[in-house]
Order: sequence, then structure tokens, then C-alpha cells
Amino acid sequence: MGWRAPVLLFVAVVVLVLAVTTSSTLPARFDVTPIAKADVDRRLEAATVSLVSLGCDLSLDSGTGVAVAEDRVATNRHVTERFRSLHLVYDGTPPRMLTPGLIGVDHSNDLAVLHPGRLGLTPLALARDDPRPGEPVWVSGYAHERGPDSLPDGLVVAPAHVVDYVSGRDMGQRAQVMRVDIAVRPGMSGGAVLDQTGRLAGLVFAEQGATNNGLVLPLSVVKPALRGLLPPPARC
Repeated sequence: MGWRAPVLLFVAVVVLVLAVTTSSTLPARFDVTPIAKADVDRRLEAATVSLVSLGCDLSLDSGTGVAVAEDRVATNRHVTERFRSLHLVYDGTPPRMLTPGLIGVDHSNDLAVLHPGRLGLTPLALARDDPRPGEPVWVSGYAHERGPDSLPDGLVVAPAHVVDYVSGRDMGQRAQVMRVDIAVRPGMSGGAVLDQTGRLAGLVFAEQGATNNGLVLPLSVVKPALRGLLPPPARC
């Protein structure tokens, strides 16, 4: 019977080692500490711009853009097409006019990349993966009207969760789109969606009327366009 104690001790050590090894190899997203709301607000305020356009029919409209590099801003294609003038506004600085030559659009998805030069923005870091259904995210954008979730400068920053991913073909998108469990308001098109670590995980582009879910182009769709050369937008 004297052999039992050493064997049991050996088994206990093996189990402990396996437990530690297994837990250390879990995906990083299970080990992260969610970013605080105050930090989310600061990151988004330092990276987000408002885009104000005068349309071909002389109507005024606005959307949102987010810095993805020191000299590049990502937004939606529908925010940048068919305008007589388009101005970028950031942090009380004089509006900067954008010409079609400074804009590239993805005709397969509602995505555009602006090249306005250096603006003093702090680009958002990109997420490593698209967030999974059920995971928390932060949804942002310059809504036309302020609400209880608006910061002093008017930027909406609201918590949400990923509902699922659905085909975007019925919405005019080539790729799958992310649905989040929060309604988005006019003006928030092109706004950043951050994952729980505060990294860019997608761009708002619409709301699904039947469900009131916000619709998001996930980063896996956005990222390839950030690296490529895109054609200019449609004009009046």
C-alpha cells in the first residue's frame, strides 16, 4: 500500500500542470480586461470626425468618420458620394474641404477611405478578430440629435452586444454584416464600433428597420480596403 501515496501525488501534479497549460493557451479574448467607459470615450473623441456634405440636390447631410492612420479616415461610401461639397470637421478646427481625388470607395460594400492629410487625430488600433455573437462592443457616431448617450461634443458612445452575422446581399453588401442589439441614429453612419479591448472592430452603416438592430461592416471587411487603392466616388 506504500506505493499509493507517491502515485497519487504524481497524478495530482500532472493534473495541475495540464490545467495551467490548458488555461494559458485559451484565446486571448478570454483573458482580457474590458476597457473602462472613460477610456473608450477618450479614444473615440481623439479618433472621430464629423463629415458634412452638401448634396447634388442642395440638401445638407452629415455622417461620421474614424481615423485608421495618421492621414487616413474610414467611413461609409454613402456618406461620400454625390456631393457638391464635403467638409471634415474635428475638435473645433476649421472645416477641411475634401475633393473627390482625396476619397476612395469600395463599390462592393458601403465603405470609403479618405486621405485628408495629417489632422492630429489619434488612430484607433485594429482588432485582431471580429467579435463573436454575444460579446460586448461600443457603438459610436455623431448622431444628428443629441441624446443621453452623447458626450459634450455630441459624439454618441453606447454599449451593445453582437447579435450575429448575416448575409449582406439584401443590404447591398458583398460580405456578411454584423448585427448589434442597439438602434443607430441618422448621422452615425461611418462611426466606429470598438471591441471590449477598445480596438476598432467595425463601422456602422445602417439600421435594420424590422429589428432595430444596428448594422456594422466588420473589420474583416474593412481591413482589406484600408490597404488597397480604391476608385473615386460617384459625382453629381
